[in-house]
Amino acid sequence: QENAQIGERFFRGARHAAATSGSGLGLWIAKAFVSANGGKLEAASAGAGQGTTVSIHLPFATPANEPEVGPDE
Repeated sequence: QENAQIGERFFRGARHAAATSGSGLGLWIAKAFVSANGGKLEAASAGAGQGTTVSIHLPFATPANEPEVGPDE
């Protein structure tokens, strides 16, 4: 249920909210950066107390000033 809220500004999981310092902005900033660059951020958990795996997927792009290189080059 909390996974749906991960990445929202100021969200902190109930288990760690009182015991851990932090503003709850880290994943929100990461999500905004990834989204602005055409990627996506995903979070998955096996359940309460099992931790969370956060994956960041960004598109690969060739810099504008470099020619594209094919697999044979």
